[in-house]
Amino acid sequence: IKRKGDQLYLEPCVPADWKSFSVNYQFGESNYQIKITQTRNADEENTSVDGIPQEGKFISLIDDQKDHSILANIYFESSVEKRQVVKLV
Repeated sequence: IKRKGDQLYLEPCVPADWKSFSVNYQFGESNYQIKITQTRNADEENTSVDGIPQEGKFISLIDDQKDHSILANIYFESSVEKRQVVKLV
C-alpha cells in the first residue's frame, strides 16, 4: 500500500495462504478501513470505496473527518519462481 499525494495505491504482495487481511489507514482527520481479499478468478477483481465501485489503479483520498470503507478483491498470481504474489490492477 503506497500513497502519492492524495492517491492510495493498493498493490499488496502477500503470501498465497492469506485469504484476506485488513488495514486501518489514517489520512489527515479521516480513517480508511481497508479489507483486501484474494480471488483466483480475474473476473471477480474489483474495488469499492464506501460501496461505490472504483476504476483505475488508485483510490482518491479525501480528508473530510469521516470513516471510509475500502473493499478490494484482488486477483491471485503465481510467479515462475513459485513465489506467490498478488496485485490490484
